[in-house]
This record gives sequence, structure tokens and C-alpha cells, in this order.
Amino acid sequence: MKKLISVVVLTVFVGTHAIGAMVGKGTREFDIGGMFDETDELNIRLDVSGGYYVMDYVEVGAGLGFDWLHDGDDLTIRGGFFGQYDLIHRPVELMPFVGGGLGIVHTDVRTVNNNNSANRSNSATAAELTGFGGLKYYLLDNLAISTQLDIMVATDDVYVGSSNKMEAFDWDISLSARFFF
Repeated sequence: MKKLISVVVLTVFVGTHAIGAMVGKGTREFDIGGMFDETDELNIRLDVSGGYYVMDYVEVGAGLGFDWLHDGDDLTIRGGFFGQYDLIHRPVELMPFVGGGLGIVHTDVRTVNNNNSANRSNSATAAELTGFGGLKYYLLDNLAISTQLDIMVATDDVYVGSSNKMEAFDWDISLSARFFF
């Protein structure tokens, strides 16, 4: 009986391991991910996007993002369109990709004055240009986890930088789950 259970478990694990998805024209992707950082204050980023492969290894799509920074004192909302290109043109488990996007970002920052009373003083909306690159690891043919480096440049100071100063440049590393259908 133990041998039978061992064979079944081994078969399930071997059978569910992806040898790399072939992402071709007509494939749709749903991506949910973000960033979690608790250095001295809680920072959360949530991103949701959907895309369509218009050609083999070429995806276009749209996404929405939400940043909750400094224990909720700062809020950023973004939306836009993106394009992504998968760099290896054969089935592999680990797929590198690059891409870029164009969108709108809005930030609302609460500042605290000397007597610790909070007020909303900085609010800005700007166009955002994003470049990204990363790796997708296929767990199954229709499921991958990924990590990517995002570099963002805006037309106005909309990112909360060091010392809570507003800046027009930001970067982060995010994790996500990607579903293909």
C-alpha cells in the first residue's frame, strides 16, 4: 500500500511540472501581483492586468495598480497600457521578458506638520512611462510565477521618494502570479 501511495504521489508531482508553456498567438493572460515592504512603515502595492498575445511571444494589455504607502498616509493609483515580449522562442521553464507601458498615475500624499496633525497637501496626476524586465517560472502550462524590475518615469513629481520627497522617477521589484488561458 505504501508503494502504491508513493507511486501516485510521485506521478502527480512529475505530471504537474511544466516543461515550459508555449505562449502563442491568441493566448490570454491574467496577472495579479504586487509588492509588500515593511521596513519602518507598511508599504503595499497591488497590480492587476490582463493581456492578449497578438503574435507568438508578443503581448499587449492593460492594467491597474494601487499603492498604499507609509501606513496608508500616501495613496497612488495608476492605469495604462503595456506591451511585453518573451525573449526565448521555445518551451522553457524559465522565460525572460521585457516590456514597456504608458499610463496615468495619481498620487495623494498626506503630510504631518509639527504638532502631529495630518493634512492633505500634495496631490498630483501625471503621465507615466514604464520599462520592465523579468523572469516567469512556469509551474504548469497555464500558471507561472514571475518577478520583475519596474522603472517608472513621470511628467510630474508623483512618486514618494527618500525622506518623503516627491520625485518624478521610481523603481521597484514585484512578484506576481500569471494565469494563461
